[in-house]
Amino acid sequence: MGKVRVLHAADLHLDTAFDGLPDALAARRRAELREIPEKLVRLAERVGAQVVLLPGDLFDGRAGAEAIEAVERMLQALQVPVFIAPGNHDFYRPGCVYDKMYLPEHVHVFRENQIECVPVPELDLRVWGGAFTDSVCRPLLAEFRPPEKHPDTVDLLCVHGVVAADGPYNPITPEQLAASGMDYAALGHSHTCSGLQRAGDTFYLWPGVPMGRGFDETGTKGVVVADVEPGRVTARFAPLGGREYRILPVDITGEDPLTAIAGALPEGAERDIVRIVLTGTADIPPEPETIRCSLAGRFFHTEVRSQVTVRQDLWARAGEATLRGAFLRALKGQMTGDPAGDARIEAAARWGLAALDGREEAEQL
Repeated sequence: MGKVRVLHAADLHLDTAFDGLPDALAARRRAELREIPEKLVRLAERVGAQVVLLPGDLFDGRAGAEAIEAVERMLQALQVPVFIAPGNHDFYRPGCVYDKMYLPEHVHVFRENQIECVPVPELDLRVWGGAFTDSVCRPLLAEFRPPEKHPDTVDLLCVHGVVAADGPYNPITPEQLAASGMDYAALGHSHTCSGLQRAGDTFYLWPGVPMGRGFDETGTKGVVVADVEPGRVTARFAPLGGREYRILPVDITGEDPLTAIAGALPEGAERDIVRIVLTGTADIPPEPETIRCSLAGRFFHTEVRSQVTVRQDLWARAGEATLRGAFLRALKGQMTGDPAGDARIEAAARWGLAALDGREEAEQL
């Protein structure tokens, strides 16, 4: 039986605006993003990839000259068959970026809004794919008729889309994947690595974005290397390195905020884009902007947000003409001066206030 090693990368989103960063840092991040194509070349050489599948959104809607040149250099350097299936951000239309780029003979861009087949005889391989031809796409597998299977031939699907019953972005159902006759479906669109999935005899996967671009894309990012043969697929996630987006909750209860932050930082966070979320309770509300300025230079970029609860006098609202006030007055009237008994009454007051406020835990006052 044939066996093919696949490098599967998607959603590079070159020339992302990085609107959440200052202009100078956004420019640096775009430059770092343009390094991804070269990283893919080095990875393909290192793992011995025999085919490269790029299921869409190589560009983030716009394609500047430097981003186009980075992709052209990658395509020329990759000395194996490369297949590109344009997605909703880089959809194919006559005169688009894929018509303007120099494409070596070993590179195939799917241009039709339907599934087509490209044989690769030297690898006993067939690659199937289709393109978004607008920012939305009908379900391409809905009308697809599975090919006649060849026992030793590997069938790969390269397409941008989501596994869902419906939607605007080429929805694909597990039943369609199971009936497709594909050995491996290389998908794009989801920005989180899915891990290897299976529907019938078809394995499928999204690698996610190769580099995080916002706080909705936190953690380690990369691509996938898959070994595919009829009836069997193994896949491993391959991180590409670089900066990460991190969200760090920091409990400042009983501590100076800067001290609490210093004690909570994981190793290596200084090169990343970090959002620190202050939690816990404090007598005085922290000032996120002052703390952010105090952390200047500690990270590539820092945001500070506060979810800190400011402590209040437990009985401060006992005089209110409200249910809360009546509840507090009733409990406060039971105080006797006995430390143990009064502590139980105060605990009851805290839990009662938590219930009235819709909180699951009582505030530690």
